[in-house]
Amino acid sequence: MLGFLIGSVTVTLLQALLPAGAMESYGWRIPFLLAGPLGLVGLYIRLRLADTPQFAELSKAQQVASSPLKEAVSTAWRSILQVIGLMIIFNIGYYVVFTFLPTYFIKTLHFSKTNAFVSITLASLVALVLILPLAALSDRVGRRPMLIAGSLAFAIFGYPMFLLLNSGSLVAAIAAHCGLAVIEAVYVSSAVAAGVELFATRVRYSGFSIGVNICVAAFGGTTPYVVTWLTASTGNNVAPAYYVVVAAIVSLLTILTIRETAGRPLRQGVAD
Repeated sequence: MLGFLIGSVTVTLLQALLPAGAMESYGWRIPFLLAGPLGLVGLYIRLRLADTPQFAELSKAQQVASSPLKEAVSTAWRSILQVIGLMIIFNIGYYVVFTFLPTYFIKTLHFSKTNAFVSITLASLVALVLILPLAALSDRVGRRPMLIAGSLAFAIFGYPMFLLLNSGSLVAAIAAHCGLAVIEAVYVSSAVAAGVELFATRVRYSGFSIGVNICVAAFGGTTPYVVTWLTASTGNNVAPAYYVVVAAIVSLLTILTIRETAGRPLRQGVAD
């Protein structure tokens, strides 16, 4: 999440600093160059991490799945579908708030590039500050209450926030942007943990990865294009809110089908 937020802020900053021609010529390559060192840091951290005690026990007992991808699809398909539903508003919310809105500020709301940069920077800082405390809170109150709160907030406040974005006031628009970032932080803080905890140890990594990547491919990267199309085809600047609200309702219905996992032992086997 940190990498995504840094990327969004970097792109908006470059758009504010570079002429359009320079951005199209070479500016778009700069975020990829910056991602290299960040990727090395992530690789170093990953290589330093030990396996979980549960997986270490499986490995010691020689019970590690020989084909975890196949086993995940055949034994945990319900959990994979739940992860897809769970992550729909996670992805759509993220791409709307941190990828689409900076451009929306410039092209639809007609604010300056500097204004867009200020807004995305503040929204990103709000999310970064809130995610860790909210994640700790989810350990105390549970994953489901946090997920329900986040999805309900998107469903209830998504439309009013876009009305506020279109009020004509820069202060109101930035406040709405930050408000949407708060809602996304509430949801993000527990969504990944909730999704991972749905799976047994033998297929946890594979099962979660399948669900997340299907969702990202279908609803993540496509979101800016979908909401841009909705705005253009309807002529309604608030149309992206409809997409957010529908996504939130789908995820909320999914959340109602999953059990609470916070504070409970991780599943070890398929029958757990």
